[in-house]
Amino acid sequence: MASSTRRQGIALLTVVAGCAGGLIAACQVVAGIERVDKGSEVPSSPSAETDAGDAASNPPGDPCVHAGLPGLPEVDNDPTRELPTIVMAVDTSTINPNGVSAEGVDLDGVCTCDTRLDTAHGGASSCVRAGEPICDGDGGVDSHFAAAVAAFTTAFDRDDFTRVNETIRLGRTSLLLFLRKYNGLANDRDVELGIVASNGLRDSHCPDSVEGPLGFYSPGWCGDDEWTVFPDTIVNGFPIAYTAGHVSDYRLVVELDYGIPIPFGNVQVVAGSPITFGRLVPLGDDLKPRDPARPPATANEQRFYRIEDGLISGRVAATDMLAGLGSSLLPDSVGGGRLCQNPTLYSLVHDRICGALDIAKSKKLDFADGYACDAVSTSIYFTAAPARFGKTDTSPQEENGCAAVDGGPIDSGSSVTTYSCK
Repeated sequence: MASSTRRQGIALLTVVAGCAGGLIAACQVVAGIERVDKGSEVPSSPSAETDAGDAASNPPGDPCVHAGLPGLPEVDNDPTRELPTIVMAVDTSTINPNGVSAEGVDLDGVCTCDTRLDTAHGGASSCVRAGEPICDGDGGVDSHFAAAVAAFTTAFDRDDFTRVNETIRLGRTSLLLFLRKYNGLANDRDVELGIVASNGLRDSHCPDSVEGPLGFYSPGWCGDDEWTVFPDTIVNGFPIAYTAGHVSDYRLVVELDYGIPIPFGNVQVVAGSPITFGRLVPLGDDLKPRDPARPPATANEQRFYRIEDGLISGRVAATDMLAGLGSSLLPDSVGGGRLCQNPTLYSLVHDRICGALDIAKSKKLDFADGYACDAVSTSIYFTAAPARFGKTDTSPQEENGCAAVDGGPIDSGSSVTTYSCK
């Protein structure tokens, strides 16, 4: 995205610009690989190399049972069947793990602080911290962000963190998931998933969709909302950057080797080396769950699937996290405006985030000699509903002086001039 465009203060693009570059880089690898049809020999997805039922590597003798996700199913219910591409839009997102089946996964292959005999890496941190190691959750779960911001409950609602659900309800942003090569059944050893950010709804395609401020339309969730996409993210109806995965007992598992955007209010931040999980729910024409044993009877049933119990677990670099939080809107109870415009509160959040760095920003950097922790492990819990993707759109959302350009806000109007822990 051109610098001149970013300087218009497009809130949604403030942090995702760096992601776009990452996606394009990934495209150079992925776009050169021709699509492989069902029934052909395909490379295994990353988690296919692990035990069924656990997508995390568990070294022999390691007393810590590493938290993972369902592995590759033993059988494919129909390797010759392939539904049309399924598009789903995130309709709820939270950092609150209450009630979820998986709070997170072990991202770096170590149960940090577990010093029992034969523990992988001796339970040492996978990167060098300035202070004491940050201990993992049960099974080595890396998901420290929610705990890091728990003290700021007056500024950030964990159930609607940075007002992300509000912006989705207004049709101003969402995350689109594209699933193809899926057989529509409980087990599929070979699917492909691509994830892109949306710049909102600019037209009404559902009866309950109405126009709101700045020309955005609220989603009607009838299955036909056409969410806009950014340039250079979609080719021939599918994201340029995508990754192979699998479905095990209707549970979709994909481990990506590139960064993806995750919604923080009306901005996006990049999650590096993310793992995506969710339970696929087949829907009928009425958008209610249907008997999964019954084949889709209509064109809509072929594309009407929900994701429940969704999880995106990844690493958000400190600079991206600070930029995303700096641009987030604050409730009126703490003065309103954006976080970077409140230097006192921003300073507290800055110090908490910079003290919470517990992982490297890329899996490739885990246990690199002397590499300092530069990211926060983060879990986002979500649901997604049937949707369509629409036209390309880069229309400005609103002026945002806290948008990140050259490592700091465009014009915070305060003493906040950089998004850095250094």
